[in-house]
Amino acid sequence: MSVATSTITTNLAILEPEVIFAQMMTALRNKHGDGVYRSWLSAMHLGAYDSGVVTLLAPSRFTKEWVSSHYLPEMLLMWQACDAHVHAIHIQ
Repeated sequence: MSVATSTITTNLAILEPEVIFAQMMTALRNKHGDGVYRSWLSAMHLGAYDSGVVTLLAPSRFTKEWVSSHYLPEMLLMWQACDAHVHAIHIQ
C-alpha cells in the first residue's frame, strides 16, 4: 500500500461514497497541509457515483483544472484503495 493510500480506511466491504470522499479529503488535508486544503480542496463536493465513475464538483473552472492537474491521480488511488470498482474520477 502506498503512502497516499495508507491513511484511508480499507475494508473488504465497499464503503458509502460519502464516507470515502470524507476520508479522502481528510487524507489530502493531512498530506498537503491546511493551506493547500483551504485554497484548492475544501470547496470540492461529491457530485455523483455511478458505474465506477465518481464525479466531484468544483466551485470554478480554474479550481477544476488546478485540482485535476495536481491531485487527480492521487485522489483516484485513494478512492480505489476503498473501492476497487472505481476506474475514474471526473471533476466538473
